[in-house]
Amino acid sequence: MRYDVLIIGAGVAGLYSAMNLPKSKSVLVVCKDIPWECNTFYAQGGVVTALDRDDIEAHVEDTVKAGAFHNRREAVDILSRTSLDTTRDMIERGMNFDRDGDGNLLYTKEAGHSRERILHAGGDATGRYMHYFLMSNNPHKLQRNTLVYDLLIEDGRCYGVKALVNYEPVTIYAKDTIIASGGVGSLYQYNTNSRTVSADIHGICVEKGITLSDMEMMQFHPTVFVDSPFARKLLLTEALRGEGASVVDDDGYRFLFDYDKRGELATRDVVSRAIFTHKKETNKGVYLDFSMFKRDWFRERFPNITKTFHSLGYRLPEDRVPISPAFHYAIGGIKSDLDGKVEGIENLYVVGEAGNTGVHGANRLASNSLLEGVVFAKRAVSHILGKESSKFKKPIFDKEYKKIIHHGKDREYKRRLREIMWEDVGIIRTKRGLLKAKNIIYDMKNRDIGRLLELRLNTASAIVESALKREESLGTHYIIS
Repeated sequence: MRYDVLIIGAGVAGLYSAMNLPKSKSVLVVCKDIPWECNTFYAQGGVVTALDRDDIEAHVEDTVKAGAFHNRREAVDILSRTSLDTTRDMIERGMNFDRDGDGNLLYTKEAGHSRERILHAGGDATGRYMHYFLMSNNPHKLQRNTLVYDLLIEDGRCYGVKALVNYEPVTIYAKDTIIASGGVGSLYQYNTNSRTVSADIHGICVEKGITLSDMEMMQFHPTVFVDSPFARKLLLTEALRGEGASVVDDDGYRFLFDYDKRGELATRDVVSRAIFTHKKETNKGVYLDFSMFKRDWFRERFPNITKTFHSLGYRLPEDRVPISPAFHYAIGGIKSDLDGKVEGIENLYVVGEAGNTGVHGANRLASNSLLEGVVFAKRAVSHILGKESSKFKKPIFDKEYKKIIHHGKDREYKRRLREIMWEDVGIIRTKRGLLKAKNIIYDMKNRDIGRLLELRLNTASAIVESALKREESLGTHYIIS
């Protein structure tokens, strides 16, 4: 197999990359499972856009404040300015965002935003609608059941990947490779991520000496229903609090104002820590309360949440729902420049959650993630198309891998890893807990394990090492003595 461009991942970043590559290019998009098993599909709240040029400065300031001023400001400026073009592009191509009776676009507000600038679709199904739109506009080949387990790199250049395609090992060569594989959700016991998001590519980068940056910055969503047997827990979108839902304890007390004057509209890191701390100190339950909403309006605005929780025995908006923070988004990732180029490796790009341009700083502003995937995918594709075409003689990559999928006690080790990451590398960290996690991960890495577990452990190690290096709290990284 040989292509002009190989795209690893079929979420918003991968598919928007594909949509912007001309049909004259030989392009292959690969995904681990079915294409809609990705984080984009499960995104509820919406996608940010600057309302106009006058709103850019405010959007930038909101993003930088949420990011604890750890952001790369140039990246944030690009994100906001480019949103005017990418939003218009998607609408002109047929993306149907929600509108009022007169045909005007509807905007909502979420935590950390100074005004309503978030577009949504299907009420609370923005990711699902965007994914369908992008799939429908993908002009290139999409290949399912493709699990990448190595990058083909020699002399500072990427030549493609080794992968299992329907469980058979295959080598895929490409002039340019775009990583759009998402984050690291499967490393954590409680997470909102697709089951396919398991940090494999990050683990390969650790092996290859490719820089991962800000890996201590892992974002936890504050309002998640975790009382379910599935690995992916049920997200209750930020838009609920943006529209007026409140967080209460067993007594109906809105305790968030004790931690931050913004209450429910404080940033995710603040709200997550407040809920985590309040539950621990009071031993009381914490709930999301919707009783202030009128039934018909709520069920039209949040139809999928209404249906999902009805199937679990809840009547919304009458009933309140028990919540807990859960891992949600990897702010840190594979280091890239502002065109998505991976540092130190030719012909290798990374876009979306898998990468780190510095745009999110130390804490992602709500609903900036879908926008990031679109904006930096566009920039990566522009850079690829702007390069002079060059021929290359591909090296022979003949390294063999045994036990790629699972081996021996891998399942038990993965379960233990998720527990360790949640308990010791989670919302509130201590040096002692991080050192404990480091030692346990090191022990597992030295056992007889399969390739995929090895890659997960590589990524987990990178997160722990980054957390140990940053001795003071910043954004999502909260460490106490």
